[in-house]
Amino acid sequence: MKFILNYEFDLEDGMLSAEELESNLDDKASTLSDVAREEGRIVVLVDGEDVCGEYCEPLVRLVNQWLRKVKWLIGGDTETLPFRNTEQCFGFEPSGSSVEFCFYDGTELEVEEYIVEPVNVHLDKLIQESVRLGERALRVVEVANPEAAESDEDCLELRVGLEELRDSWHQHELRQRR
Repeated sequence: MKFILNYEFDLEDGMLSAEELESNLDDKASTLSDVAREEGRIVVLVDGEDVCGEYCEPLVRLVNQWLRKVKWLIGGDTETLPFRNTEQCFGFEPSGSSVEFCFYDGTELEVEEYIVEPVNVHLDKLIQESVRLGERALRVVEVANPEAAESDEDCLELRVGLEELRDSWHQHELRQRR
C-alpha cells in the first residue's frame, strides 16, 4: 500500500496545492502573508486516492498537531487528532511495526462513522511522510512570512514539533539496533 501525505491551502480564490505552491514558492508565497492563520488540510493519499474528502482547519496548527500525535505512536500510544472546525478526527492505533490509520466523524472518544476505515501503514513510512510534511510546511512558513516563522507561536510550535518527532524517531531507531 502506498501512503503519501500532502497539504493544500484553502484561499479565497480556491485551493492551492502543495505542488502548485512549491513549484514557484517565491512568487506564490505572497498569497500567504498570514500563513500561520490560513486554513487548509492535510491530504492523505492511500494508493494514490485522496481518502479524507473536504475539510478545512488552520493548517500550520494542524500539521503541528499531526507531528506531535505521530511522535507518541513511536512509543506505542494510541492517538486521535480531533478537528476544531468539525466533529471529525484522525485516528492512529499502533499494531506492531505498523499503525492503523483512520479518519472518522465523531469525537476523540467515539467513532460515529468511518470516512476511512482503518488501514495499516508501516510506522517508518508514516514517520517519513510526517517529517516530510512538516519540513515542507515549515519551508512555506519561512518563505511566506519570515517574521512569523521566528515569532508566531503556532509557527514556533511547528518547528519544535518537527524537531521532537525527528529526535524521537532517531532514539527509536537507536534502540532497535541494540
